[in-house]
Amino acid sequence: MIPLLRSFERHLRAENRSERTVASYLESVRQVEAYLGARGKGLTDAGRADLEAFLGDLLTRRAAGTVATRYKVLKILYRWLEEEDEIATDPMVRMKPPIVPEQPVPVVPEDGLRRLLATCAGKTFEDRRDTALILLLVDVGPRRAELMGLKVADVDFELDVLPVLGKGRRERALPFGRRSAVVLDLTLSAAMRISP
Repeated sequence: MIPLLRSFERHLRAENRSERTVASYLESVRQVEAYLGARGKGLTDAGRADLEAFLGDLLTRRAAGTVATRYKVLKILYRWLEEEDEIATDPMVRMKPPIVPEQPVPVVPEDGLRRLLATCAGKTFEDRRDTALILLLVDVGPRRAELMGLKVADVDFELDVLPVLGKGRRERALPFGRRSAVVLDLTLSAAMRISP
């Protein structure tokens, strides 16, 4: 099955999927392959019942969101297998995704945010940088990877916008407020003072 996995990997890369996505998808395929292999089946001869059993088993050990992601990968895999004539019919065609219950995102209480900002209230570059990062997270709500991928040259101080490369390699502009702009400006000033 390794050549098939390599072909699927090439397919994912040809679709310009990110490295992280490719790695995650291949991990999902290896998991289902191991599950099926332990039951004397392979990817190409698995039926709907086999795949539902895999997802059901996974639900006993993993969060519903994780299982929904595995379901999505299986949909992509089996559609590709059918398109490549590796299987006659796609066993996922009529399968429904697992229900993922709403999980409210916990909000940092105002007192907690004040305490967090107090830990970096100094005037060093590191203090100002950390304050700027915290304020941008609160003000703009970027994903961690978007924020960590930023460079000073990316920040648009004319429009007060952070242009970021988001999920799915899509560009988006994140406007930030006055307080974030002030702290970013102070951070850049501190960085220039320590630059040779």
